[in-house]
Amino acid sequence: MTPAGNRLSGKIAIITGAGNGIGAGCALRFAEEGATVVVAEIDETAGRRTVQAIEAAGGAARFQQTDITRPDDVRAMIEDTVASYGKLDILWNNAGGAVPGTDAGETMLERLTVEEWDQTHALSLRSVFLGLKYAVPHMRRNGGGVVLCTASVAGLRGGANLDHYNVQKAGVIRLVQGYSQTIGRDNIRLNAIAPGFTLTDASRAYRPAGTDESIFEIAQPLPRVGLPRDIANCGLFLASEEGSFITGLTIPVDGGWWANAPMDERYVLAAAAAQKAN
Repeated sequence: MTPAGNRLSGKIAIITGAGNGIGAGCALRFAEEGATVVVAEIDETAGRRTVQAIEAAGGAARFQQTDITRPDDVRAMIEDTVASYGKLDILWNNAGGAVPGTDAGETMLERLTVEEWDQTHALSLRSVFLGLKYAVPHMRRNGGGVVLCTASVAGLRGGANLDHYNVQKAGVIRLVQGYSQTIGRDNIRLNAIAPGFTLTDASRAYRPAGTDESIFEIAQPLPRVGLPRDIANCGLFLASEEGSFITGLTIPVDGGWWANAPMDERYVLAAAAAQKAN
């Protein structure tokens, strides 16, 4: 790998959910800039694929099988990394998600079972708490560190039919805002990134019926869909020395979606036309 730079040279970084989508893009980007990346992923095949891609390009990485909903797994993820490399400089709490409702009811909230609500909480919010809980003591002993969290524009302004996801991602944003004030004294910086429409396998599965990927290009003022590398570049800035006086913030990386409106009217009209045609 010929690094685009050395902004993370010598840094040890854990990225959760790094087997696919945004997480994989972030792992590749951090390795390009010299970080040794621990690919923490529940899906072994996907996680090892990311490691292989990094190593094939000349970077350094290893796989750590991790279920972020299990406290013992998250603790092991942190402790194994410190045992292997002697420190932890960067933790990116990226993995998350929401489970669909399977109960009866007209709305998403009614269709959610209690167990499905709890599972979404464990995936998208409690996992962030666990990462911080186990990483912060090691970072403090090391003289500081950086924690990044993948939030969502859904946490800044709730989207329809995403009730439980909205709440959990809003919780991530408030956790970052509050806890950054507690750990700042330890030279640990804590920030979140709120992606908008970003082209991944997951986002493809949620596009409106009857549309193709081009609809994502008209969902926000900038006329293109977001890419995992866009999220990774923001994270790189925040994790590097360039972002050394930034903490407690959530930065939307969304092509202007949040600043514009709940949804660009062109997107709404295109989705409605496709649904009508079906």
